[in-house]
Amino acid sequence: MRVLLIEDDKSICLFLRVALEHHGYDVAEAHDGWTGMQIFHQKPFDIVITDIFMPGKAGLDVIDELREEFPATKTLAISGGGVFEMEYTLELAKALGADRYLSKPFTPEQVLEILEEFTAEIRARNITAKPSPARPEEPVAKESAAE
Repeated sequence: MRVLLIEDDKSICLFLRVALEHHGYDVAEAHDGWTGMQIFHQKPFDIVITDIFMPGKAGLDVIDELREEFPATKTLAISGGGVFEMEYTLELAKALGADRYLSKPFTPEQVLEILEEFTAEIRARNITAKPSPARPEEPVAKESAAE
């Protein structure tokens, strides 16, 4: 699964990238929402993990854009604001379409558990969305030559 990590804190990016790549995820990263969406548009991702508060384009805007243009993309919103601010913001992220959210600090295990759920949902969706096999061609009636 391809994961785009959008986080302005480079230490959190490194922490998450190492954990995700160790578990087989293909990870790209961006340090702001504008760059993240540019990377996404080049080759869409299955999953996006985005911080809420970043310079430039905020995570809430990223989530809103993904829901409008790429509704099948799974999104995990993360934030580390103050207690009231964080709770309100994460609920707003959920209302805008984030599939899940986590407040900082979190463990790699918490992120991996959510990504495993996302992966299972994506795989199930892909299995059910596959077209049914083509029907064998109908036999064509042979015309008899009148002699």
